[in-house]
Amino acid sequence: MWMGSAMKNQVHRSLCEAVEAGSTSEAKEARHAGGSGWPRFVWVLAGLLWMVAPHVTAARPLYILADSRGRPDGTPIRAYDIGQFGDLTLRAEYVVPSNGTGALGLALDSRAERLFITYESSNDIRVVNAITMTHIGAVKVEGAKSLGSIAYDHSTDLLYCMERGKPTLYAYQWDTVRRELAPAPGSPFQLAGARMYSMAVDEVKGELYVGGPESSMRVYRTSDWRLMQTIPIRHPALNTAVDPIRGYLYYTGSWVPGGDHWLVRYNLVNGVQNGIPIRDESSVIGLAIDLDTGYVYLSRGPNKQGNNDLCAYSSNMNLMNIVDDIGNPTGLVIPTLPTSPVRLTKTIKSPAGYDTVGGEKLPQVNVGEEYVYSICFERGILSLTGISVVDRLPPELVFVRATDDGKSGQYDPRTHTYTWTNPSLSGGSITCLELVCRVDPSTRGGRVITNSVTLDTRETPRIAAKAEAITVSPHVFQPLRVSKTVMTGAAGGGVSITASVYAGDEVTYRIVFDNKDNGVPVQNVRVTDRLPPQMSFVRATDDRFFGRYDPTSHTYVWSYPQIKQGESNTVELVLRLDRNVAGGATLTNTVLAESDDTPPAQARVDLKVAEYIPLRLQKTLVGGATGRSDERGRPYVEAGATLTYGIVFSNPSVNKTVTDLSIIDTLPREVSFVSADGDRQYGFYDPNAHTYTWRYGALEAGREQRLNLVVQLNDNTQPETVVGNAVALTTKQTAATLAGLQVIAAARVPSGYAPLQLQKTLLSGAVGQPDDRGRFPVNAGGTLTYTIAFSNPATNRTMTDVSLVDTLPQEVSFLSADGDREFGTYDANWHTYTWRYASLAPGAERRLNLVVRVREPMDPNTVIGNSVALMAAQTATVRARTDVVVRGSSVPPVTGPKGAMYIKPDYISRTNPAVTPELMVLVYLQDGIGKDAISTTSLVLNPGDVKATGQQIFGTETEGKILCYFKTAPILAATPGHYGELRLTATGKLRDGRSFSCETKVWILK
Repeated sequence: MWMGSAMKNQVHRSLCEAVEAGSTSEAKEARHAGGSGWPRFVWVLAGLLWMVAPHVTAARPLYILADSRGRPDGTPIRAYDIGQFGDLTLRAEYVVPSNGTGALGLALDSRAERLFITYESSNDIRVVNAITMTHIGAVKVEGAKSLGSIAYDHSTDLLYCMERGKPTLYAYQWDTVRRELAPAPGSPFQLAGARMYSMAVDEVKGELYVGGPESSMRVYRTSDWRLMQTIPIRHPALNTAVDPIRGYLYYTGSWVPGGDHWLVRYNLVNGVQNGIPIRDESSVIGLAIDLDTGYVYLSRGPNKQGNNDLCAYSSNMNLMNIVDDIGNPTGLVIPTLPTSPVRLTKTIKSPAGYDTVGGEKLPQVNVGEEYVYSICFERGILSLTGISVVDRLPPELVFVRATDDGKSGQYDPRTHTYTWTNPSLSGGSITCLELVCRVDPSTRGGRVITNSVTLDTRETPRIAAKAEAITVSPHVFQPLRVSKTVMTGAAGGGVSITASVYAGDEVTYRIVFDNKDNGVPVQNVRVTDRLPPQMSFVRATDDRFFGRYDPTSHTYVWSYPQIKQGESNTVELVLRLDRNVAGGATLTNTVLAESDDTPPAQARVDLKVAEYIPLRLQKTLVGGATGRSDERGRPYVEAGATLTYGIVFSNPSVNKTVTDLSIIDTLPREVSFVSADGDRQYGFYDPNAHTYTWRYGALEAGREQRLNLVVQLNDNTQPETVVGNAVALTTKQTAATLAGLQVIAAARVPSGYAPLQLQKTLLSGAVGQPDDRGRFPVNAGGTLTYTIAFSNPATNRTMTDVSLVDTLPQEVSFLSADGDREFGTYDANWHTYTWRYASLAPGAERRLNLVVRVREPMDPNTVIGNSVALMAAQTATVRARTDVVVRGSSVPPVTGPKGAMYIKPDYISRTNPAVTPELMVLVYLQDGIGKDAISTTSLVLNPGDVKATGQQIFGTETEGKILCYFKTAPILAATPGHYGELRLTATGKLRDGRSFSCETKVWILK
């Protein structure tokens, strides 16, 4: 039926008035005589209008129980606004009373704007005003002990709830006189054959879908509760939601033992079922549908640790959005009735901070300072005329300026209001106006300021929005605290030492800065390190994310939008000292920490260039090993064994003597001291620090010293315990030198077993005869098959707990192996392949094949060494190795400029590609290649010959950048069977015809 614009407006206004009548009055003017609520045809008409005119539907709210376990002040309920593409914007958070062992179910009367909450281990139903979030009342469900799923039926004006695993349905209606819930006539109802765990209402057909752990879902008619249909399903239905507009039924079943982790869509027309696994095998607790868009929303947690988010999926079950870390969410609900066509919001831009008042988080504004209100209204594509936006300023505010002031906007000092009349509408669906005010200096701190605005048009009724803020007295900011030290060892670890370094060495600076002297956050924090001219930049914490090196100013700057009160941060900067710096020079490095709110704070550290060659230090295990070692070469030692460590140190200088030597060995807690060379002469044991220290007056040039340290491994040391022992050597003239050694504890084993025999050969893949060293030539990109043969030469002894570990070199990728996933597994993290046997009988021999692919491109003459280790509980580890040499590369290198490439995520799942359907790639072009020099031709990624999508070119005149996306399916198809690290190469074009390339690595996971 066609409706003209006047008729559309009339029907729309009638529906809006009917909704308003239902939400503002408990009387029955909106009901037909003898009916129990809106007539179903009116509701269906509303739904159809809503579906055929989505452009006049404002954002719908979503309510969710954000933390089922509650907090000391109650159970938080969050209200989100649903955006056009499933995005969620937090509107507010409220706290309602807790009960039982946690809030579980949530339902909504969209007309009367009432929320209903059920609790696990309780038979209470709480009623909450959906607008003010104030408690209205509660009712106890007689006969129930622990309530689960709950739903509101607008076609009957009844509230349904149930107890898990039982066939009993409880129905309640709102008593308008006593203003409380009362049992509906005939309640409770017994549903034939039901074992209820979840339910969903189809208000159009008048049907109730009931799910449970069985392989079927039952459908009952709400008028008489007769069983109408039994639907076969493939997974448990512990959460259920229905979309009557599109004819889909959704269900999940993941929060009880025996359930699974699938979201399934059942087509109510043709019975086709499609499902996807929920990522991380998460527990789905709540499920709801936005009937505007057909998007599916689900909450995850608290049944699995770490799952505490809210997810949005399209009707095709594509993941659209995730809101992380909202607590321990359970039930959620979305209104099922049409909403207002225009949405009005009012927010405060860039507040000074936030404070919690009466359980509500309010933005802070400084007394005497200006701040900005942002007033936005979203109209979709609805044409609006006669627009009037009126902001009524409270007495605490002084008007400063506004958008279109003196044109469409005018301030009236008599009424202290600001009015826009027919302001210019933006090209999009959202128009925003700004109002700048100043807090009156006489306003006391801690006062809540409420500012409201109204919007009125010829096409829509008047709507209002408000923004609240709390005043804070002007804050006097203290400088940020900053310190800087030089660290020895790799970035991210080490100990603070007296700063001394040799020309050509890397130096790690650690910078610690915090906002502990200010009780409020500070904005736009900048930490600037001015590098000495004798040093060059190597790397830094958060490089190209929060930090960036500027070669022009020779500075490194970290930038943070905000640092909260009390927050502390640590970053590290790695520099390299030029090789031509003279010994004895002192280099000063300064760092400056500042923000928009705080004065600058500075720290400096001096670095002395050493004139001596560093001493050499080595530590080995010379006694006590079992003869067996793990795949990383760490020796096994028996619990209770006596271990002898050998420490060798020397002065490699040809003409410099070092003085005041200290050799400090830090003993691990798993050992006790026995003896040491020079004990009580030039060495001593400190039982408090559990260290042993030797002291020497001098060590002449070219001299070497050897020391032995004897300890005993504790008898109760558990097998496989890693025991680490470190030693440090310091002198007056040189920087500290460190060495360490790790051993692995093992249970005592019987002696007298002959070692196993092991051999490794290249079965196929060679492209010629071996060289004089026996190394076969192979091609880059070629497939190699290794054969590993091993045996037990003993005549009467069986070997147990046998493991064979092949350490794959980085130059190859894994393809396949004998016994894969039966008694063999590939470890992508360590790039190793391991076979395990419970035993190997006397005289037994085994042969296994391992297939790999040589990566490409690969430099000619690259030697690829592949080693394998064989271990058993009764014998020492034996090893074998075979080498091949690369003859050439099958992929010609790309000539031209090079770029830097960063990807996110840095992994691809082969068995579950839906987890990583595409890679986001960011390319930096330097060497003076700006954004205008880059061709718009799509980048190509290999392997897979994948063309970029969504490509954007930006940057500066001297450094161009490209942001694009690549599908991962072609990459997986081009590398069948590959797991572990994979090199990716992206190529592109410049406008002058040259090509550029960049490389990175990605991990292929199982």
